Amino acid sequence: MTDTKTRLEIICDAELHEEHLCYIVSQGLHLSDALAYEALIDEPRFRCDHCGRHARNRSNLCVPQELEPPSE
Repeated sequence: MTDTKTRLEIICDAELHEEHLCYIVSQGLHLSDALAYEALIDEPRFRCDHCGRHARNRSNLCVPQELEPPSE
C-alpha cells in the first residue's frame, strides 16, 4: 500500500489550509506583500507545533499551541 499523503497533509486536514502561514509563505506572500504578512505575525499569540512559525491567530497555523503571555 502506497500512502501518497505528505506528513503535512496527515497533520493538517483543515479545509482552509490556504490561510496557514506555511502555505502563505510557500506562495511568496512574505515577499510580494510584506505588510500583509507582518499583520499575520505581529504580536504572536500562537506557535505551530508542525513548522514552528508564530502567528497572531490560531487560524493561520496547522497545529496551533498558545504561547505563554510575556512576563512583565
